[in-house]
Amino acid sequence: FFESYGSKDRELIAEIQEKLRKEAEKCSCLEGFIITRSVRGYNASGLGSRLLELLSEYDKTVKMDFRLYPDHCNPSLDPEDAFNSALATYYALNANTDFSICLDSGALSRICSQNLDIKSPSFDDVCDLSAYLLESLTLPMRQKGLINGGLKDMANNLVPFPRLNHLIPALAPILCQNKLKSVKQDTTTLTSSLFSSQSQLIDCGDLKNQPYKHLACYMSYQGKDFDLAEIDDSVDKLGKKLSFADFSPAKFKVCLNEQSPQSTKKIFNNKNSILGLINSTKISNVFASLKSKADTFVKSDDFQTKYSNNDSAARESIEDLGYLIEDYNAYSNDNLDSDF
Repeated sequence: FFESYGSKDRELIAEIQEKLRKEAEKCSCLEGFIITRSVRGYNASGLGSRLLELLSEYDKTVKMDFRLYPDHCNPSLDPEDAFNSALATYYALNANTDFSICLDSGALSRICSQNLDIKSPSFDDVCDLSAYLLESLTLPMRQKGLINGGLKDMANNLVPFPRLNHLIPALAPILCQNKLKSVKQDTTTLTSSLFSSQSQLIDCGDLKNQPYKHLACYMSYQGKDFDLAEIDDSVDKLGKKLSFADFSPAKFKVCLNEQSPQSTKKIFNNKNSILGLINSTKISNVFASLKSKADTFVKSDDFQTKYSNNDSAARESIEDLGYLIEDYNAYSNDNLDSDF
């Protein structure tokens, strides 16, 4: 991680900065940047974190980190992969990233297998699903709608506090064509299904005996058949069922576009679909799982061999991940600290 983050290849960093400037200069009204990366390996976690810091000169723009975590629920996950992921999370916070869309490879594989009937999901299948999510995410920015939403709208409505900026993405419906035929697709059903783990692209673990609260939700309705009155009614019903933190005044942000994402070979999109971005304290389970495995790596001989020169920085990063977990847990119980 640190070798990629503090890249000795100054020419590479200079080349990246120059390309960023050229692309930014082409924009008549630059709104922000979307960084897409997997954080289990060295380059995407380390160099990706450095790239986020390079964007600091564009201080009036929104920075979104589209971040793919490894399957943290897998007992055989390499502790070093969890370590890289923990460092990437820490450095993204320090780079003043406005918000992060968090996915994990285990949840993507599960959706491919269970929802899309792909018997043995491949790397391409997982990438296809990630790309479909990104297309749905950017659709309101690329197409005019009755109610539009851009990066600034997402940041303003979904992030109540700078550190609590890790969002759970969800898609409804996210099913193969055969399964779509037998599923209700009215507005209320689709809206509610966003909050089912089967529709969410990151696994937050077993929540049966764990209190959690929602902080804010963004829902982008994409399709010609959605009616604004039905959307309002569905959102109102949902708001009465979900548990929100007491401080949440505006619980939902809604967008509405007539266009819908394009179908792919494996993902059949009906004419109506919804993208959900959920800021919930339950995502702390992901960080707790990663921290546990990262702690194991820090205690290993392998860590001492590879990271002896960065020991204090590494330990500080893992420790801060623990503080982030505590921040989320405090809001799970609504034990609000006015100084937070």
